[in-house]
Amino acid sequence: MSLAEIATKSILTNLPKAAGKGEATVVEAVAKKAASSGGMVDHAVFFDTNFDRKISVKESRVGLQDLNFGQKISYVLALIANFVLGEGVRAPAGSSLGYRFKNMFTVDLDNLMRSAMAETGGVPLDPLKRVAGQMKFDIGNKGSLTIDEISKWVDAEHPGGKNGRTKLGFKQLFQAGADTTKTVTVNGVETKVPAMSRQALEHFYQGKLFYDIAARNGHPHPLPPGT
Repeated sequence: MSLAEIATKSILTNLPKAAGKGEATVVEAVAKKAASSGGMVDHAVFFDTNFDRKISVKESRVGLQDLNFGQKISYVLALIANFVLGEGVRAPAGSSLGYRFKNMFTVDLDNLMRSAMAETGGVPLDPLKRVAGQMKFDIGNKGSLTIDEISKWVDAEHPGGKNGRTKLGFKQLFQAGADTTKTVTVNGVETKVPAMSRQALEHFYQGKLFYDIAARNGHPHPLPPGT
């Protein structure tokens, strides 16, 4: 087994344990989803703070902290995300083993985009259409969704599927991205719960939500040139 293969096996085996099963699983699932959905790739741009089209582990760590993740967990999650989306996995066919190993934890945005386009057949995600479908589960037409309502949309989109990871990912998203509250009835008692507005959901699929959250946390990120 090569050094790169040994390192890869070690990372995949040990990082989830270090991060905690829930958080590591979420980040790995979200990171893999990012490379299979054109709209999600836009989120990675948030972490490229020097606009060199590459994302280091440090940039990912700082970005996660700006999104209100703790310092220690941000470092571990940055390692996981950069590995899953990095050049060790996503480098173009024909890239040398030495290049893949050297850049194992570096995300190349151009290669990531090419990989995403290949996996989606070049069909971009329509954010407004996606959110319009989700808003059908907006009980009371309040213009926002709770985690329970988005979970019902997930089940409707994938009936009979194993939706645990997807729901867990949305739960993490709502913890960071909820921008309003919604009154729901629980056991006959009206209760206010966190919710995401239609605009927040649209910004999520448009790659803008991380910028919104960081700004709310007092850590605004500059937009890429030309946007």
